[in-house]
Amino acid sequence: AILNIDGEGGFQELVKLYSGDMSPRAMLDELIRTKAVTLQSGNRIKLRNRGFIAPESGVEALQILGDDTTDLINTVAHNLDTVNGQRRFQRKVTYRHIPEKYVKPFQEYSALHSQALLEKLDKWLAKHDTETLENNTAGSRLGLGIYHIEERNKPTSHAKETNGDK
Repeated sequence: AILNIDGEGGFQELVKLYSGDMSPRAMLDELIRTKAVTLQSGNRIKLRNRGFIAPESGVEALQILGDDTTDLINTVAHNLDTVNGQRRFQRKVTYRHIPEKYVKPFQEYSALHSQALLEKLDKWLAKHDTETLENNTAGSRLGLGIYHIEERNKPTSHAKETNGDK
């Protein structure tokens, strides 16, 4: 997607409508820094990534690690404490003996399909999100986290399945 910086429906207008108190310049600088957009000729912005990709290191990466860990622990704790059947979605798929030659293809396949699912969920949530809550209700923070699992097996003479993973 390519967006004009100014004008009706342009980047500056969108930032003023949806960012709270952040200036359009600060928002643009941050989007360029995180490689979410590139500045094009003619005062236009091109979207490079549909979502925020976490930095590999630094304070932001640690904040995301803490948030994600908290979210998972809260879901597990909720599910352990729930007796009335109102458990939260918590699933994973793992196999223990996948040949090394399939690691990279799985990374690519799962990233592609996970991104597509997250974009669908993002569109659904965006339709139902309100900046100002009606009737003074508290609302809820909702989302779904997906993460890649990868662990190298140690060579053994007899590989055994120990926890029900396939």
